[in-house]
Amino acid sequence: LEPQTRRTVSALRAMGRPEPAGPDGRERGARELGRLTLRDAARHRETSQAPRSSALTELYIHVCLYLVRRTAADAALTREAITRAALHRFARDGWEGCSLVDVARDAGVTRGAVYHHFSGKPDLLTAVLAEQWELQARDLLAVLDAERPAAERLAAFLADYLRRLQEERPFRDLAVVSTLVAPRALPLQPGLSAKRDSMRPWSERIDRALGECEDVLRAPRHASRFTIMTFIHGAALTAAISPADLPGIKEGRRVAESVVNGLMRSR
Repeated sequence: LEPQTRRTVSALRAMGRPEPAGPDGRERGARELGRLTLRDAARHRETSQAPRSSALTELYIHVCLYLVRRTAADAALTREAITRAALHRFARDGWEGCSLVDVARDAGVTRGAVYHHFSGKPDLLTAVLAEQWELQARDLLAVLDAERPAAERLAAFLADYLRRLQEERPFRDLAVVSTLVAPRALPLQPGLSAKRDSMRPWSERIDRALGECEDVLRAPRHASRFTIMTFIHGAALTAAISPADLPGIKEGRRVAESVVNGLMRSR
């Protein structure tokens, strides 16, 4: 927004208005211009010379763009705050116990703001699962795309998955909500379809890595993929119902290596 702000302030100077002082003067000047009204613009056009009228037109264009972009950014931040708060509330209180009033309070917004973004609890839960899994999976799946031997990538991926379940509350909350809350709240078929869609990038990357070492797999590639996906779902269930049973970081690395090595014959 900086070039746009400079143009806005230049237009302000052309109109004979002062620029606010201070290190953030330009930004405050742009925000101040947003308070002008169209009636003020019309009155100014009637009484000023052509160059000033042109400057005022340019000014309003930049102010409108500034306000629209700022509003869109604020809306995105509000939505993210709501989904993060809802994730924790669903994990802690369950489907029946989760209140949108509590979600709004935790997110620092009004209940009306929650309903502005979501039609109700089912819509909110669906968004939480889709958006938070996409957010959380971004870095996790990047491990499978690294420039390393396939077996090392698979072991590192499973070890990181276990570590996140152990150490990162949002990731563990997501496992709890996916495993225990969603099945009670969402219609069966749409819920299963959404789950399959969310896990497809995982399955595809795992399958690609297994394909690189297919010549040493003990079982067919699809069976090996089944083994790894079963481990992933089982670890999520353990995090949901018995988190104390999750292995520590060092033990998790050994578990991950054992799972991957068990799929392969010695070269």
